[in-house]
Amino acid sequence: MIRLIDITSKHIEEGVGGSCIQCPIALALQNEYKTIDVEVDGEGNLLVNKKGLLIDYNQQQDVEHFIELFDETYVQDENLYMETVKPFTLRIIER
Repeated sequence: MIRLIDITSKHIEEGVGGSCIQCPIALALQNEYKTIDVEVDGEGNLLVNKKGLLIDYNQQQDVEHFIELFDETYVQDENLYMETVKPFTLRIIER
């Protein structure tokens, strides 16, 4: 089964660059799974309640690129990230 999770403009606006618990993807996972026990590392590894999530293989590089771009532009200029990264739908494979 595939779970679709929207990373919205609101998540991007409220996200904190360089934070594994407050980046846009982490905020979306917190909303979807109704928990604050979420972590996203720079390689796109996702943990919810200490359990790893599996990203659709075809999307792994896109997720890594999103994280890298968000973190880089957030450090350079706090407002530039809104022009650089766009909302997308994350595909999580659940077993």
